Amino acid sequence: MPNFDYVLQGSTPRWSGFDGSLSLIWGKDENFFEWASADIIYATLAANWRPTERLRVNGTYRHQQFDRRTDGSTVGVRRIPRIKLEYQVARPLFVRLVGEYDASRQDSLRDDSRTNAPLLIHDASSGQYVRALAGAENRFRGDVLLSYQPTPGTVFFLGDGSTSMEPDALRFNRLRRVSDGLVVKGSYLFRM
Repeated sequence: MPNFDYVLQGSTPRWSGFDGSLSLIWGKDENFFEWASADIIYATLAANWRPTERLRVNGTYRHQQFDRRTDGSTVGVRRIPRIKLEYQVARPLFVRLVGEYDASRQDSLRDDSRTNAPLLIHDASSGQYVRALAGAENRFRGDVLLSYQPTPGTVFFLGDGSTSMEPDALRFNRLRRVSDGLVVKGSYLFRM
């Protein structure tokens, strides 16, 4: 499969309170879903904001899209907005909040480069081959981390994270929690 891609990248200077960057790739490349040719778009937009010496905010947005070259229909698209806030409460105390949304959608797969017949995948639970049908997954992950370092070499972490799902992408109105996690960690440096 011949490929031809364009690449555009740019970034701002790193000012004292802000910097940003953009990366964009588009062109004719592989449609890995159906192993056929596709029009692709990979885009990443990132921004860092430092309003004070104690507060840092980082935001990113990633977009991946595969469109069939035969009819222009979208085979798959994935959108991932992410935000991270970090706050240094005092020299030994640090708080981090991270929120990431992963919205992906896939069309029913077919042999787009030859027969247009439906593609089959192996279903491990039944042991049979079934059609690769359209589907979507919309997942939000939220994490909080508290770090306390009273002296160099001694540090304690307390973190909590949860994953939620919803039927419609980026709506935040019918989220249901599917998993939770708690992290507690401590280390102490013994001096001899």
